[in-house]
Amino acid sequence: MIKTGIYSFYIVILFDFITKILLTYSIDTFNRFSFIPKFIIIVFLLLITLKLGERKKINLLILYLGMFILTLIAFFSLYRDYNYIIVFKHLYNLSLYSYPFILVTFFRVLNKQEKKIIIQAIEKPIYIIGVISSILIILGLITKIELFRAYSFSNRFGYNGIFLKTSEASYYYICLLILSTYYFFIEKKKKIVSLLFLTTSLLIGTKIVWLCIALLIFFYLFEKNKKITTTTILILVLVYFLFRKTIDNFLIVLLPNGEKLYKENGMFTVLTSTRDLLLEQTIIFSNENWNFINYLFGGNKYGLYKVEFEFLDLFFLFGFLGIVIFYFFLKNNFFKKIKGKFSCYLLIVVLTCAFFAGNFFKSFLVFSVFYFVFQNLIYKEEVLLENNEAY
Repeated sequence: MIKTGIYSFYIVILFDFITKILLTYSIDTFNRFSFIPKFIIIVFLLLITLKLGERKKINLLILYLGMFILTLIAFFSLYRDYNYIIVFKHLYNLSLYSYPFILVTFFRVLNKQEKKIIIQAIEKPIYIIGVISSILIILGLITKIELFRAYSFSNRFGYNGIFLKTSEASYYYICLLILSTYYFFIEKKKKIVSLLFLTTSLLIGTKIVWLCIALLIFFYLFEKNKKITTTTILILVLVYFLFRKTIDNFLIVLLPNGEKLYKENGMFTVLTSTRDLLLEQTIIFSNENWNFINYLFGGNKYGLYKVEFEFLDLFFLFGFLGIVIFYFFLKNNFFKKIKGKFSCYLLIVVLTCAFFAGNFFKSFLVFSVFYFVFQNLIYKEEVLLENNEAY
């Protein structure tokens, strides 16, 4: 199972990269190879889970299945003029959100030692892929090869290396940065690699990576001196409001389409990359068309009314029921598992970035890496606690 897990991880990355090549250069052939290994792995995990799992250990899957059915009913109550293509796309998007429940349930049915061995074995491949991608990001910066750019054949700055999607590259590096921070400050090793990840993460060109780094700096300073850090933050906020126009003018030059978006819609639209406009459009549609069932179970077409604020997307897709289920999913499987500050940092940073960026729960690669890194930090912090108790 360890070898299967490691090989599966590499195969997913390889098929993503093949898909990226085909899409970047518009090769006229089947180009959705990235779906194949992910589908096989999901089916494999699901079959093992159902075979090994007791009723109480697979309640997450039962919960998701109930939410899936209710959301589908809400979808059909909202849209009368649907066709098979629309229904298929909606079913596909709903299915993507099943993966976190399947992955977590799979590791719940394993015994603790099996789970620990498998998860710890995946840490090295995560680092190796991070190093390979960082090299390709630097190569892309030097050579301007379109394949390694985040936004191919455009004038927008950004490089995502080996990754198919820029959002996946961002989350991947966020997880790497926190894991590297642990090594840098606690175990005093892998410093060169940590600095490599920090440098190349800035070259991705997304705001959530900058948000991650800002949050990590804040946590570090807050640990050192809470009073001075809080005072500094308040001063910076005050400075922004006093010199808001000057600072805004500086920022809009740096951000993609900043000047145009600022003139048409204001600074908030610039910072959210038009997500506020998508949210406004979705709210208008929901207010005009939703009924009681939709508020409970969602039902909006994901492709048409996608905000890319993760938890708002959950609401518009799954309704209040979905928000409640995902809340308990995170609470019971992540918040309650926290052992120390680094696992807490990872959870806070990733969920904060997900709120402003989206594509967290529905991405196979993103949630997998997040889960493995989170669990690895749990195991490392357990060792630290045991050593401290021994002294």
